[in-house]
Formats: sequence, C-alpha cells, structure tokens
Amino acid sequence: MNLVNALRADPSCQVRIIANAAAVAVALDTPHEQADALTHVCPNTLANLQRECRTPLLLLNEPAVLALARWQTQGWNYIRS
Repeated sequence: MNLVNALRADPSCQVRIIANAAAVAVALDTPHEQADALTHVCPNTLANLQRECRTPLLLLNEPAVLALARWQTQGWNYIRS
C-alpha cells in the first residue's frame, strides 16, 4: 500500500521495491498489479527457497543487501516497510 499511496500523492515519484527473506515468498505468491513490475527479488533468497522468479517481478543480479547499498550510493533512499 505504501507504493499505491506514494504514486497517488505523486505520480512522478520513482519507487523500487526490494524483496528478500520472507518477502520473496510473499511476492511470488501474492501478485500485485501495481507493485510487481517494480519489485526486485533477491537471488539468494530465491535459491534458498528453491523457487523461480515469475514475471513481471525482477530478479536482482546480486544479493539484495548489495543492491540496496549500491542504490543508496547512487542517491536512492531506503525505507523499510
């Protein structure tokens, strides 16, 4: 809902959702029309769950923790939700 609320308040805002740990299974099992195309899934968690990424979810090419750190150095802000 944070994504929906943010886009409602500012349709031009840029959002990336990073799913790791328990959030990966939730993302895989609970399709969300607005969030899925913005959701990046941790490959380590996916491998630990022995599951495959589904479209339109995006598979990170590195562990989520590294992607988060890298994006923060590029000016993205991290909000845990």
